[in-house]
Amino acid sequence: MSRASITLAAVACACPALLPAQGAPTRTLSKPEAEFSEPFTVVSGVRELRGGRVIAVDSRDKTVQLLDFASGEARPIGREGSGPGEYSQPLGVYPLPGDSSLVYDPLNQRFLVITPDGKPASVMTMAGGGQGGARVSMQVPRGMDRQGRIYYQGSGFQMTPEGPKSSDSVAVLRYDRGTKKTDTITYIAMPGNLSVTTSGSRGGSGGAGAGGRGMQVMMRMGGGDPFAPQDAWTVTPDGRIAVLRASDYHVDWIGANGARSRGPAIPFAKIRVTEADKKAWRDNFGKNTTMIMRQEGPGGTRTTTPTAPPVQEPEKWSDVKPPFAGAPIAAPDGSIWVARSRAASDPTPTYDVLDATGKVTARVALPAKSRVVGFGNGTVYVVRTDEDDLQYLQRFRM
Repeated sequence: MSRASITLAAVACACPALLPAQGAPTRTLSKPEAEFSEPFTVVSGVRELRGGRVIAVDSRDKTVQLLDFASGEARPIGREGSGPGEYSQPLGVYPLPGDSSLVYDPLNQRFLVITPDGKPASVMTMAGGGQGGARVSMQVPRGMDRQGRIYYQGSGFQMTPEGPKSSDSVAVLRYDRGTKKTDTITYIAMPGNLSVTTSGSRGGSGGAGAGGRGMQVMMRMGGGDPFAPQDAWTVTPDGRIAVLRASDYHVDWIGANGARSRGPAIPFAKIRVTEADKKAWRDNFGKNTTMIMRQEGPGGTRTTTPTAPPVQEPEKWSDVKPPFAGAPIAAPDGSIWVARSRAASDPTPTYDVLDATGKVTARVALPAKSRVVGFGNGTVYVVRTDEDDLQYLQRFRM
């Protein structure tokens, strides 16, 4: 058990400013209510429990810890492995009804169930999906609703008679733990971003029987334009899907009952892609990313976490950035937080806060080199990165 010192400070808020053409106030979070002094390598998920304790997942160090911001204690939850109460590659933590939690463990193809008092209890699996006639491994969950249903994105490729091909759209899927069924909510556009290399023979008499090898397929995601416009989505606690459209920056809502509505277009400035943006992308390639490689063959299935690949330059760069960067994050009150794209010379991360109609109700600015990783009861959790690329978990009172 380790003990981390806590830094306490008042939450500083800037005087409200107005967003152009929207009239939404801007709030600046400059000093956290609390910060753990023990650093992380890559914080990939946090979940606040009752009483203010926090489950924190570090995907690079492969740790799951229960943090107590009041006492400064950090207690490990489970350990690395594939047995009961163990995990091989924790990638995120998700809320279950009753204050229990799920930690996603793709290497073991399962979830680790954590009790409300922060102890490993059991493991849970869910059936893999299939697209284009192929069985694919479970994708990283994007969220859960209050009923405990798991939402995730389908595969970015499909199997054809000619081999794997990149898909131009992916499904948004919902898995019901009670019925153990998966249904498709919608589809979102996805730029082709898959390169495929094959070797060996393809099935038949000269297939797997020849030396037990058969055809070898190597698939590599990458090579696409990192600034290409791409839709993104998240799920709110009540089961509504918010799909962000990159073309004109608006939200398409899909209700839990299937009802659809469209939010207003949100004004945004077109920010040009510069050489500084390209350099920043090259410098950060592979950081905050955990690779998962799944190999299937006559000898069984093997899942590994290889080192990050060398930088693969896009064939062509976009002229301008999309209006938002990455996937939005849903807050407990049903609002969604969207990270806005910014110029390479702009050090201030800024989030739009959108309500249930898709209207911007506020804008939140963070200190440089910070990002939002989760929410609690009236709190927002932020990770700041120092000059040595170490990450520190902060809590702000909203």
